[in-house]
Amino acid sequence: MPCPSAQTVAGDDSLYECIYCRRRADASAFDREHVLSEAFGKFKNSLVLHEFVCRGCNRFYGDGIERELTRDAFEAMLRYQKHVKRSEDGPIRMRHVEVTVPDGGAWAGVRLQLAGVAGDVLFRPAPQVGALDDDGKWVHLTAWEIDSGFFDQHPHFKRKGAQLRILAPNPDEHSQLVDKLASHGVNYSQSGSRTTADQLLGTCGSEVEVAFTLNQNMRRCIAKYALNYLACTCNSRFTLAPEFDAVREFARYGKQPDYPMVRAHFSPILADDRPTLRQTDGHLIVISWDNSLNFLTCQVSIFNYITYDVVLCRELKSAVWRPIHSGHHYDIFDMTVRPITGISKSIAS
Repeated sequence: MPCPSAQTVAGDDSLYECIYCRRRADASAFDREHVLSEAFGKFKNSLVLHEFVCRGCNRFYGDGIERELTRDAFEAMLRYQKHVKRSEDGPIRMRHVEVTVPDGGAWAGVRLQLAGVAGDVLFRPAPQVGALDDDGKWVHLTAWEIDSGFFDQHPHFKRKGAQLRILAPNPDEHSQLVDKLASHGVNYSQSGSRTTADQLLGTCGSEVEVAFTLNQNMRRCIAKYALNYLACTCNSRFTLAPEFDAVREFARYGKQPDYPMVRAHFSPILADDRPTLRQTDGHLIVISWDNSLNFLTCQVSIFNYITYDVVLCRELKSAVWRPIHSGHHYDIFDMTVRPITGISKSIAS
């Protein structure tokens, strides 16, 4: 199903209206807009809007808040792990994802970072310093946390005779951490030999613990994908109805309504999927009314992992009601977008 052509402004066939800022202009003021960002893969038969989103709004998202989702969020990590994005050798820093070694072993709590290694991506220790706390448990602080004053929350780092350990990717960063400790009044002297990351953590089969932040900008980007898909499923004039102003203003201006606009959870979209067993690693986007025919909800899942429910409208009054029941699968196996025929039970119930 290709996206429909944008409709011109009523009474003037030369003007179009942006579905976000509602600016009216001729076609030269509009860019094409992918329903889902190309940062998550370049697909055949991709869903693309033409004359729906003005250049200003396109630039606002591309140069601003969308970067948080595509570069710093949990989905950004999946871009590398699913080989949608190639990695150069070296650490891959994501501001809103924290990975640690889980409890139960000698290295519990060690902070990890994703790193490119010979064309692959692996977890490696981030530069950090560990110290034993009063309960005999290792607490680790990254270089950024040390400079941000976290020593004040963990006085055992500065106690005389404190047992410390330094983890760093290379000798230069090891020396930098030693100097950083000295600048904070901690004198470190090495005892024993150094060990490599593989010797420390093992080369394969180790589990990691991931914590990530979902902030408002990320939710706004997901809301944008949902409104894009509504425009692709219907048309521009329907999408410009006042019933969709709440999601429009949230996505473009961050105006939060008095109800949760975007809800995140781990329940799968596809009926035959299970929380720990998914049929696809591709992206899913579906839209449907609830049983009352009042709530229109779009579900978005990047790499079929986290599911986001976006409330597009809660009651349709001014626009002409229409049946909306659509879904698409972005298959990362052959990089093709195809329609899907089912719909989530959580929407249908």
